[in-house]
Amino acid sequence: MAVTRSRIRASRHPLGDGIPPDRLISYYVIIATAGHDTTSSFFEELLARVDHLELNGEPERSATVFVGGLKHLPVSYRVS
Repeated sequence: MAVTRSRIRASRHPLGDGIPPDRLISYYVIIATAGHDTTSSFFEELLARVDHLELNGEPERSATVFVGGLKHLPVSYRVS
């Protein structure tokens, strides 16, 4: 679902109070980018410390048509 001005106007997001809708789209883009960068940095640091990583069971995917992804990913690992 695309982010549209009418959708943002109707949202109850904390950033939505008092911010014009055209500026609010910019805030959403900044927050999404920061979240992506933070997640990427976390996994880079984590994987740099892991010596061994292997799948330890069947991955379970979320049952959705909107945003799919992993629900459970059982792994075993050894940290250096």
